[in-house]
Amino acid sequence: MAEGQGAAGYSGETAETDAVESDSSLVPGSQTPPVERKSRFAALGRIFKPWTWTSKSKKKSEKFKQTSIDVRKYFYYTKEKVSSDWKDLAFHLGLEQPDINNIEGRNRDDKSRCMDLLEEWLKRNGERATIEVLMEALSEANLQSVVDVVELLQLTSIAKALELSNLLQFTCGCDSQAAQAVMEELGNLSKKEFSHLRPDDLAVKPEIRKSVETYKRFMLLCLDILNERKEPEVLQAVSRALPVIIMDLDRLRKQHAALKYYFKKIQSSHLPDRVILEFSLVDVLEVLQNLEQIFTSPIPSIKVDLRLACVKFHSPDDSVRLALVLKNVPGLRVLDLSHSHLKTPSSLQPLVQGFSHMSLLEELDLSGNGALGDAGMEVLQVGLSSVPHLAVLRLKYANMTAVGMSSLAPYMRHLVGLRELDISYNKISDTGLESLTTILPILTAMQVLVLKKTGISPTGMHTLVPALCQLTRLIKLDISWNAIGDLGLECLAAILHHLTAMKVLVLTQTGISDRGISSLIKALPHLVQLQVLDVSRNNIGDSGIVSLVQTLCQPSSLDMEQNPPGDKSLTTAPHCNNTLQELHIGGNSEVTGAGLGRVTQLISALPALTELDMSGNRPSPVYLPDTAAMSGSMFTPAHLSDTAAMALAEALPRLPTLEYLFLSNISMEPAGFQAVVQAAKEHPTLEELYYCKRGVPEGADTTASCLWLTDWVSNMPTCSVHCLT
Repeated sequence: MAEGQGAAGYSGETAETDAVESDSSLVPGSQTPPVERKSRFAALGRIFKPWTWTSKSKKKSEKFKQTSIDVRKYFYYTKEKVSSDWKDLAFHLGLEQPDINNIEGRNRDDKSRCMDLLEEWLKRNGERATIEVLMEALSEANLQSVVDVVELLQLTSIAKALELSNLLQFTCGCDSQAAQAVMEELGNLSKKEFSHLRPDDLAVKPEIRKSVETYKRFMLLCLDILNERKEPEVLQAVSRALPVIIMDLDRLRKQHAALKYYFKKIQSSHLPDRVILEFSLVDVLEVLQNLEQIFTSPIPSIKVDLRLACVKFHSPDDSVRLALVLKNVPGLRVLDLSHSHLKTPSSLQPLVQGFSHMSLLEELDLSGNGALGDAGMEVLQVGLSSVPHLAVLRLKYANMTAVGMSSLAPYMRHLVGLRELDISYNKISDTGLESLTTILPILTAMQVLVLKKTGISPTGMHTLVPALCQLTRLIKLDISWNAIGDLGLECLAAILHHLTAMKVLVLTQTGISDRGISSLIKALPHLVQLQVLDVSRNNIGDSGIVSLVQTLCQPSSLDMEQNPPGDKSLTTAPHCNNTLQELHIGGNSEVTGAGLGRVTQLISALPALTELDMSGNRPSPVYLPDTAAMSGSMFTPAHLSDTAAMALAEALPRLPTLEYLFLSNISMEPAGFQAVVQAAKEHPTLEELYYCKRGVPEGADTTASCLWLTDWVSNMPTCSVHCLT
C-alpha cells in the first residue's frame, strides 16, 4: 500500500473528546488537558476496540505505567516524522528559545535538529523524560499522527502484537517509517520470546508446539507487513525478526508475493537460519510453479527444508522440473517426497542425478512410494555418494525386499553421520537384515533405528544384536510387528547393558510372553534414561505385566547413586520413577482384570507419565471386524472391580502430566466407571480417555469431553508414542 493510501476513509473524521482529569506529571503547570487533534488514524479507535487511541482517556493507561521504558528507542521514528515541526515539539518539551536557537545553529537539517532536541531533552530530564511526557508534547504540538504510531509501538508481548495484527498492518501500509518502526519493535520482541526456539524444534518437538504455533502466526504477521511495504528497510527488519521462515504454501497463498520479494531481494548478510517450505495434498504443477517463481536464481548460503509429503507426481517430467529448481537451492537440507506417488523407479532418476547439487542434504524421505521397489533402491544407491552429510534416511513402505536391501547396503558405508534409518514395512526378512548388519557397526552415530514389520525372526535377531552392540548412541529402537518371540527378546536383553542411552524401546506385536518379558525385566536397570516402553499386543500374562510395572516403578540406578545405601531418604520415601513418560502394556492376550487391578495400585509411582495404555486383551483377529460373533460370549473385556477402578481414580491425580489414558476392552461396574471418568474430568492435563462402548455400564453418564468411546482396540487411534527422534 502506498504512503497515504488506505486512510482516506478516515482522514475527514474528527476524534471524539472526553472530559478527563488532568495529570500534572505529564504537563507541568497544566490544569486542562490539551484538545485532541485530528490524525489519519484517529477514528480507528471505533473499529479496533478495545484499543484506546488517546493517552488521556485514563489517568494512567496500563500501557504507560512502566516509566522505565527506554524512551530513546522512539527517537528515530519521531525525528523522521516531526522533521520541520521540531521547534513546536521543543517548545512543548520545555526548551527555551536560546536552547532552540543553539540546536538550530549546530545542525544542518531539520531531522538532525529534531534528534538533537530529543537527546538534549533526555539529558536534562533523566528519569523524568518518559514516553508519557514525549507523547503529551507531541499532542500539544499538533502532531497526533506521530502520537498514534508511537502509542501503537507500546507492544509488551508477541501476544499483544498478534491481537493488534490488523491494526499494525494498516498502520504499516499507510506509512513507510511506521512500518520500519513497527518491525524494529517486533524484532525486539522476537529476540525476547523466541530465543529458545531452534530451527529443528519447529518440526520435531511436540512439547513446544504452542510456542511453534505462536511463532508461525508471528511470522505471517511480519510477512503481511512486508506485503504492505516491499521496501529494503522493511525487508531487513523482517529478516532480523524471523530467524526461521516456515510456510505451508498451499494454505497461505496471501503471503506468496511477500515471500517471492523476500527471496529476490534478501542479502546474504540477512539470510534466515532456515527456510521451511511445506506443501501437502496440492497438485504438483502448482507446487513446481511456486518453487520456480521463488528460486529464480541460486541462493548459495540459505538452508532450505522442502517438504512435499502427499504431493502427487504425475510423470517423470515433474521430477525433472523439480530437479532443475533444486539446482538453485544448493543449501537444501531436507527433501521430503513421502507418499508423492513416484510411479516408477525412473521418476526418481532425475532427482538422484541432482544430488550432485545437493551436497549439504541431511534428510531424505522417500517413504510411501511403493512403486520404487528394489529397482528404485538401485537408482538411489548411485546418488548416496553425493550426499555425504545425510543424517536421516526414511524408506518405509518402499516395497523393498532382501534384494533391494542387499544392493543398497554397501552404498551406505560412507554415511558415517547417519543418525536415523527407517525401513519399516519392507519385506527385507532375515536375509536383507543380514546385509544391513554388515554396515551397521560403521554407522556409530545412529540414534534412531526403525525396523517395524520387516519380517525379522528369532534367527534374524541373533544376527542383529552383535551389530546393535556397536550403536552405543542409540536412543530409539523399534522392532515391532516382527515375530521375534521370547528367544529374540532374550538375545536383545542380553546386550541392553551396551545401550544405556536408550530412551524409546518398541516391542509391539512381537510374540513375547512372560518368559521373554522376564529377560527384559532383568535388563531394565541398565536403561536409566528410558522414557517410552511399548510391549502392547503380545502374549504377556498377569505375572509378567505386574513384575514389569513393579520394576519400572523402582528408582533408576542414577537415583541410587544420588542416594547411597546409607541414605535413609531412599528407604523412607516411596519408590518412584521420574523418567518414564509413556507405558504401553495394553492388548496382551493373557492379562486379566485382576492383573490390571494390580497395575492400578502401582502406577502412581510413575509420576512423569504422559501416556498410559492398560487396555484389556484385544479380540482375536478371526473376530475382527464387522461380525455378529463379536457379540455374546465370544469376546469378553477384562473386568476391573470397583476396588481396582477406585485405585485407578485415586492414582490419576498422582500422575500430574498424564495426557492420554487408554482403557479399551475393559468393563467396570457403574460406581467404578463413574469414579474413573470423574477423576479424568478433574485432571488438569488429561486430554483423552479411551474406553470401549461395550464396557460402558448401562445408564452411565458418557458426556465428559475427555471420554472417547471406541468399538474395539483394533480401532483405537494411533498414539503419539514413539515420536522421539
